[in-house]
Amino acid sequence: MAAKSLTNRAWRLKRYPTGLPTVDDFEIFAAEPPAAALSAGEVLLRTAYISVDPYMRTRMKAGAGYLMDGFELGGKPIDGFCVAKVEQIAGAGASAGEGGLAVGDYVHGFLPWRELNVASAAAVSRIDGALGAADAAADGAAAATADPISPSAYLGVLGLTGLSAYFPALEIGQPQPGETAFVSAAAGAVGSIAGQVFKQMGCEVYGSAGTAEKLAALRDELGFDGALNYKVGAAELDAQLGALCPKGIDVYFDNVGGVMLDTVLKHMNTNGRIICCGAISQYSNADDEAAYGVKNLFMVVAKQLTMRGFLLHRWQDRHAEGRAQLAQWLREGKLAHKETIVDGFDSVAEAMVSLLNGGNTGKLVVRVEQQQE
Repeated sequence: MAAKSLTNRAWRLKRYPTGLPTVDDFEIFAAEPPAAALSAGEVLLRTAYISVDPYMRTRMKAGAGYLMDGFELGGKPIDGFCVAKVEQIAGAGASAGEGGLAVGDYVHGFLPWRELNVASAAAVSRIDGALGAADAAADGAAAATADPISPSAYLGVLGLTGLSAYFPALEIGQPQPGETAFVSAAAGAVGSIAGQVFKQMGCEVYGSAGTAEKLAALRDELGFDGALNYKVGAAELDAQLGALCPKGIDVYFDNVGGVMLDTVLKHMNTNGRIICCGAISQYSNADDEAAYGVKNLFMVVAKQLTMRGFLLHRWQDRHAEGRAQLAQWLREGKLAHKETIVDGFDSVAEAMVSLLNGGNTGKLVVRVEQQQE
């Protein structure tokens, strides 16, 4: 099937930010439209949801980043995790392609921030639009009927965000019933899921956030046993953490690094476990010299702590397993899924800036398809 004559727009980095990014660091531009005809194995995708994530700040610099190469200036579009809708499939009259894709299906994958993309069908994964048929089956019975959910969940709780909380919390954290778990950036996309995973394991769960509204959400909506506002001086943070967790901390899920990590180290219990997921407090430093120097690192020795980082591909062959468990907890009402939705392709830069300034509760996604209905 030949692709229609279509216009296309994309987002790219205009300049490398100094400190926290601003909307002026990004630009929207007219991108090359899709080719007149698709090659074998290709699909035409219309972007429906775009994920903006803290790690992307580490790519807003020249050369190699911490995890991936930096974005090009004025060149290729920014790329990241997206949900898209299949518009066309290669082959005259094709209704289904590789992987069983059909026109109208939602898929998720790593794609450029463009309104339209042509991709290999093998590079994206189909979304069934419901909390899973296969994982709802029990004891060989037929799969239970599940209520549909937004495809955006596959960028959040059922996507790499949820999996980045699920596997490390369980396998690095090794939480035990009655232990105390603490999560920094607990109202964020990963932190909000990690805290709930610890709760499922029978832990007392505490967290940090930056506004009264987020603290209330942690306690009242996400089931945390308590929370503190981290936007205080180091001495006050130390005092608040001691009062919040008087028995000490057995498992710490660290999303921010810096002063918070330094302070938590003082409150860890012997044989505690620290899961290093991110260090968002350090991502916008101008250079390595501006990075916060952790002072209490010797506590790792004195308290015989385990401190371990991870990359999610470590559990690549078990993603379906993790997604199935998260889906089950959602169906059973044991897991709350919070999203901050920003509407419109034109709002992508504003969403990224908001994210890095703490403007979201739960997963932040840009909903594009509303503009195109």
